[in-house]
Amino acid sequence: MTLDQLRYFMAAAKHEHVHRAARSIPISASVISQSIKHLEDELNCKLFTRESKRIRLSPDGIRLLELADDMLGRADRIKQELGKTNPILTGHYRVGASHFLATKVLTPVWSDLQREFPQLTVDLYAQSTWNLIDSVLAGRIDFGVGFSPLPNPQLDTEEIGNGNSLVVVRKDHPIFEKGERTAYKRLSDYPATMHMSTDKIFTVRHHPFLKEARLDRNITFSFDSDYVAVENIRNSDHWGLLLDIVVAEFAKDLRVVHFPHKSVAQYTAHIIKHKSRKTDAAMSEAFAMIKQQIAKLKKVE
Repeated sequence: MTLDQLRYFMAAAKHEHVHRAARSIPISASVISQSIKHLEDELNCKLFTRESKRIRLSPDGIRLLELADDMLGRADRIKQELGKTNPILTGHYRVGASHFLATKVLTPVWSDLQREFPQLTVDLYAQSTWNLIDSVLAGRIDFGVGFSPLPNPQLDTEEIGNGNSLVVVRKDHPIFEKGERTAYKRLSDYPATMHMSTDKIFTVRHHPFLKEARLDRNITFSFDSDYVAVENIRNSDHWGLLLDIVVAEFAKDLRVVHFPHKSVAQYTAHIIKHKSRKTDAAMSEAFAMIKQQIAKLKKVE
C-alpha cells in the first residue's frame, strides 16, 4: 500500500467515477483502476460497487476512506514539519527530455531547483524520446521525460500525464474556404506532416484513426521535434497530427480540424530512468516538480 494508491482511491471516491478522478489529478484512468485493484487484493475486500455509470463506496471502502484521509493528513504534517529543516541538495546531474518537454517542463523545473539549491549543476539534453531512451539505457543520463515509451524490462517509467493528438493546419489553410464543418473532408488533398516511426515509442503515424479517416497516405514530411513540425505546418499547406499541449502553446498559429467523431489518438508523458539508477533526494524533488509543471500545461479540448 502506497500513499499514491490511497490518493487515487480517494479521488475515485470523491468523483464516484474513475475517468473523472483521472482528469482531476491528472493521471491515466488505468493507473487509478490498477491502484484500486491492488488495494482490494492487499486488503482482501471490495472497495467499490458499480451502479449504472457510477461507482460507490462499499462499507469497507467507507472505512478505508476515513483511515486514508487521516493517514494522508499525517503524511502532509510530517512533510511540513521536516520541511523546516530541508536537506541541502547538491551534485551534478545529466537529464534529458523530448524537445517540447525540455523547454516547457524540464528547464523551468531545474531553474527553480537551482534557485533554491545553487549547489546543483546539470547537463540538460533536448532530444527525441527514442534517443532519450537510448541515453537512459546507456547510462549517459540519470533520467528523462518523454512521450509514450514502449515497455522495456530495463526501464522504470512513471506516467505523469496524458492527452489526445489533434489534426491541425495553419490558420488560413485553403481547406476552410467552404466552411469549417466540411474542412476535414479535404485533408486528403494535401500532404501530411507526421512524427517519425520507431520501435522504442508509440507514435500515431500508423494510428487506426488515420486509416479510418483515409489519412494514412501522402506523408511527405517527417519530424522528431514538435517545433520543427509547427514551423512546417504554419509555413505550408501541410496538415499534421500534434499533441494537444503543443497545439495549445502555438494556438495563435494553428487551427484545429474538427471531425464528426473525436480523435482517439492518445499519448502519455512519462518520467523514464534505468532500473539500476537509485532515486536520490534531488531526483525525488525534481520528479515532484515535473509532475506539477505537467499539470499546469493547458490542454486544448
